[in-house]
Amino acid sequence: MKAACHLKQPRGWFAAGEGFRRALGLLSDGAFKLFAFICLHAERPGGELSFERAEMERSPGKSRSALGRHLAELAGKGVGEIEPAVVNEHLERIMKDIHGQCVQHGQEEDWINYVRGANVAGFVKIADAMLAYGSV
Repeated sequence: MKAACHLKQPRGWFAAGEGFRRALGLLSDGAFKLFAFICLHAERPGGELSFERAEMERSPGKSRSALGRHLAELAGKGVGEIEPAVVNEHLERIMKDIHGQCVQHGQEEDWINYVRGANVAGFVKIADAMLAYGSV
């Protein structure tokens, strides 16, 4: 049995090439959505998209951390080239956030217990999510 698919709008769409098909099989859903967004907005001759971080977060509706993860995935899987500064900035922000949470929750007399701080921070994050979803 043969199935057919008709586009709702016969104009304004683009035929995706082999690179698009390859990315579909390699990337997570979020990274593929970002890849498609970049494909639609990149300059045609060079396939380049220059952006401000805040603008990119708003446009596809991604959080700062999700955007950084997806950009790193694009680069890691060889689907796109991302300036290292973008990925490094994201990783630095994550590390500073982790350090801040460890200090907040692991401060002892004159030293920081990173193991306790990380465990408590993780518990707080889970508890906050459960409260937000009304599970508790």
